[in-house]
Amino acid sequence: YNNTESMSNPYDNIGLAVLSRYNRSLIAWNLRVWIQQPSTIARAAKYLGAKDILSRASLAHYFKNRDEMLKYSGIAVWKNLGFYDINISRGLNSLIKHDENVLGRFNDTGMKPAELLDSLTWAAIWGASKNYVTRTKGLSEGDPGFIAEVIRTFEDTIYKTQVVDSVLTRSELMRNKSFFIRSATSFMSEPAVDLSMMADEYFNLQLDAKRIGAKAAAQRHIGSIARSAAVLSVGAILNTALASVVDALRDDDDYQEWYEKYAEAFLDNLKNALNPLERVPFLSDFSELIKSTAREFGADTYGNQPSLAYMQWSDSYLDAVTTLADKLQGEETNYQWYQVVYKLLQAASGLTGISAAPLVREAVSIWNSAISMFDHPELKVRTWYPGDKNNIKYAYLDGNLTADEAMDELIRVGEAEDEDEAYFTVKEWDSGDASWSRFSELYGAVLEGKGYNEAARELEEHGYSEREIRESVQSQIGKWYREKDISKAKAEALLKKHTELDEDEIDKFITEWSAKRETGISYDDINESYLDGEISRERAVEMRAKYGGKSEEEAEDDVMAWDFEREKPEVGSVSAATVKKYKELCEPIGISVEEWNAVREFYSEAESDVDRKGKTIPYSKRDKVAKYIDSLPLTRRQKDALWLAMDYSENTLDEAPWR
Repeated sequence: YNNTESMSNPYDNIGLAVLSRYNRSLIAWNLRVWIQQPSTIARAAKYLGAKDILSRASLAHYFKNRDEMLKYSGIAVWKNLGFYDINISRGLNSLIKHDENVLGRFNDTGMKPAELLDSLTWAAIWGASKNYVTRTKGLSEGDPGFIAEVIRTFEDTIYKTQVVDSVLTRSELMRNKSFFIRSATSFMSEPAVDLSMMADEYFNLQLDAKRIGAKAAAQRHIGSIARSAAVLSVGAILNTALASVVDALRDDDDYQEWYEKYAEAFLDNLKNALNPLERVPFLSDFSELIKSTAREFGADTYGNQPSLAYMQWSDSYLDAVTTLADKLQGEETNYQWYQVVYKLLQAASGLTGISAAPLVREAVSIWNSAISMFDHPELKVRTWYPGDKNNIKYAYLDGNLTADEAMDELIRVGEAEDEDEAYFTVKEWDSGDASWSRFSELYGAVLEGKGYNEAARELEEHGYSEREIRESVQSQIGKWYREKDISKAKAEALLKKHTELDEDEIDKFITEWSAKRETGISYDDINESYLDGEISRERAVEMRAKYGGKSEEEAEDDVMAWDFEREKPEVGSVSAATVKKYKELCEPIGISVEEWNAVREFYSEAESDVDRKGKTIPYSKRDKVAKYIDSLPLTRRQKDALWLAMDYSENTLDEAPWR
């Protein structure tokens, strides 16, 4: 039918040709498709007894049932020829001429397991039909009319509960010649059968309601409706149970047991199976559109993809290109190189119809499962990997690792140097707060006035000294005060309680912190604000004096040093005392800043010598500095000035080599 009917729209011809190749590429070599085939037998229980089906659903009866089914039933022969519903039917020309090309033979080979399992299902229905006829009609094999009753029962069950690709068995919607309609209804034949079964129940109920009244009709049909709902539910659960086996196999989680992966996949699949929006053509596309929209607003819709074939192909190609670009540009991404390969294979499979992507996916799944058995996760082939640390984090938060196991794993993979770092990493995960710090509980105890000793003890047990704890608390109190979270009185009280500062030291810190609170500029940032031109020189001197507890002269000296740094950036940061010594001792006698700074750099880099026992040799550094100054082409007076500018006393000049 697909290959012989004429199409009025040439674009539909082209579109359906592409669609056929794409659908074929998704089915062949797809283990998930293979394993789901037997689940359709559940629907047959609507018309045949469950015992009849179970008694014949075995290999022991398969060959006899299959041969009889193909001998007596035309629809079974039609199905056996390879007419599948998903727009990938074998053409009549190929069946007659046997001229399948290499591509066709490759894909056909990949669909053999699905054919076999489908055949097992139909053969079981044939055998169940024989049991049903014997049980309900009192006929046995060999009796006149037995085979005719079996054929009628079998084909009636098949037409009502199974998928067959023919003009007479497809729904009106799925017989539409439009490419768009065909695309939207691809892979929807099984849900369409479910809907047809329930639609039959509804229409029969409506007809009887008009004939005998709503109440009588409900009483008559309630059992049939319940039976249909039951078999469809059982079918959905069975299908979910089978598909989840493959989903668990494909899951490359390093820290989940297989049964945990299976349980997770089963619940996810069951939600989709029982979602009515996923079971109706067009509504399923609308459902995916809603998920995609929700994802843009931050909802977790992992796993959803467009149901339209051409959109799946384009998504695969764009995913591959995006990942490839990130990799080549050195962008940080959790996607691996296999993501590029696999997505390109998906796109290529859709265009050419060669089922390379499913075959590679199943091979990788088997490889990863084998690797898991030998505890070498680094050898797994992945499309996406969050990194060792995040991998452990997700496993811990999902309950697959205990806290101790997570700590051991962090140390093992090198994401934590020791047990203390691992402990705080896990504690941060538990908090679920991006602003969490190791001192969060301690700071909370300081503000609340309770629990301080316990919080401090925890920090001490995991590597922090009492001094580090006090200093961190002091720093946090300063932050609270500067940001106006606490009053001056509260800050003073907390400093007295939790630090060893005396009253003068507390006053000093409170005064410095007040700069930020009152002016918006931290005391330590007065320098930067002045050099950036945000405040005047007079304002800088005023703030330095007011918030630093300095005299006006000392404040002037500080600002003078900042001016010096701006004029001579190569000198770096220098104290006011150092600059004053240069200006008083060196500058008046012609020593350049470069010469003075060279001596300063030598002085800071020089180290004292040690003897054989490792003890410092007295005056060894001073002697090195003296020799360096003596080597400079300067006058004796200039060398004296440089010596004193390095903070050496005048009484040491007599020992200088230039004297």
